[in-house]
Amino acid sequence: MNQIGHKRMKLIGLINKYLSQSHIIIKRQLTDHKQSLEDGNELKPQHLSQMVPLLVWDMKMNHQQVTDYFSCLVSGGSVKSTKDPQTLDKFFN
Repeated sequence: MNQIGHKRMKLIGLINKYLSQSHIIIKRQLTDHKQSLEDGNELKPQHLSQMVPLLVWDMKMNHQQVTDYFSCLVSGGSVKSTKDPQTLDKFFN
């Protein structure tokens, strides 16, 4: 399993944990987010933002660290870096 798959499974596991707790009031949204992740889709930034307060507690990270950690699961969340910089030089030579 690659890194994104691992993070996806970790987030699904945490969502399952939250769904089993009686005091969580956003269960419908969490169920939708879980289904989206299981279908292999990316989350919208606002969907991750809804979950961050719960994730901060469980992951022992601050808000920004949690957001950065799961950014690969958010549409437009991360740019895949490469060792070679992306330039247009080859087209102009």
